[in-house]
Parts: sequence; C-alpha cells; structure tokens
Amino acid sequence: ILSNNSTFYVDAQCIASYNYECTQWKYSEFSNLDYGVKALAWSPTRTFRVDKANFGNNNIGGNNTGIYASGISTAQVSRSNFYVNAVDTIVREHFGGLYLDHCNGYKIEENHFYSNSTSPQIWKIGALVNNSNIYPFESADNKIYNNSFQNLDIGIIAQNRNKSSDGLHGLTIKCNDFTASNRYDIAVTTYNSG
Repeated sequence: ILSNNSTFYVDAQCIASYNYECTQWKYSEFSNLDYGVKALAWSPTRTFRVDKANFGNNNIGGNNTGIYASGISTAQVSRSNFYVNAVDTIVREHFGGLYLDHCNGYKIEENHFYSNSTSPQIWKIGALVNNSNIYPFESADNKIYNNSFQNLDIGIIAQNRNKSSDGLHGLTIKCNDFTASNRYDIAVTTYNSG
C-alpha cells in the first residue's frame, strides 16, 4: 500500500464465529516487498489503522520495511506479525518492521517482531521511532505497549526527539517482552550534530 495524504484501514476478515463473536481470522498478508505499507501525510487529519496483518513470515520472507509512516497522526498498529529482514542500515534510509518518522499520537500494541536470520554484518531492527512530539504536536502521547521482540539486533530504537519540551508528554515504551535472543532491547540515539 502506498498512501499519499490519505486515511485507510487494513483489517482481517472473520472466517468463523460463535454467538456473534469472531473466533477465527484471516490476516492480511504483505510479503517480499520493499515496503508493505508506505504512508506519507502533510495534513494532521490523515491517519491509518493496521490490525491483524502479517508482514512476511518464515517461509515466504519479509519486507525490507514492513510499515513506514511519515507525518501521520494517531496511527494504530495492533495484533500484527512482523518478520524482519536483515538490511544494511548504512545504505538504506528506512528499515525494520515498523518505522515511524515525524508521527504523533500513535498506538503500537500487541504486535510480534521477530527474525530467524543470523547474519552478523547487517542488522535486524523491530521498531524505530524518529522525531515524534515536535511542533505543533508537542502534547501528543505516543505508546509502544505490550509487543514482543525476538531474535533481533535491536528491538526498539527511539531516535532524536520523542518528548515534549516540558517533558510531560511523549513516547511511552511499556510492558513489552524482549527475549534473550535480542542483541539489544531498546536503543536511544540521536544524530551527531557536529
């Protein structure tokens, strides 16, 4: 999906139910792509939701970037699986399972980020957040909650500015599960300014 200043939803299909409740879902599938979803926005009213989707798998392979979002407000990514390819993070600008670039008000919940690749030269990154809580959205609350990260070089990278000037609002990383097979669970980094 390539979205330019649009709002969209990716949901699973219910294929079995009992007493009016869904008991079995057919997940949306994105595999062997450069980007599974690439969403760009310049209007603060544009958003997207992805619920119950598979971004690659062990047998088919992953995407170079599962979801890349730039300038999106109130995005929601939930109950999805991200098979993360190892990519050269020096050559490639956007990479990993999920990359949120200048996004605000997002909720990333109950997803699974994982890889089976063992390449030591190129990296596997679960989720990367770059520059949230910048003007005019300094008071946005952003959440990465109750996700799992397995067999990755870095589970989550929080890069550059991700909190308000007063420190009262910003990125919350809470109740996530990181396995011992990760090299690093969370990295907090910034660009070298000099």
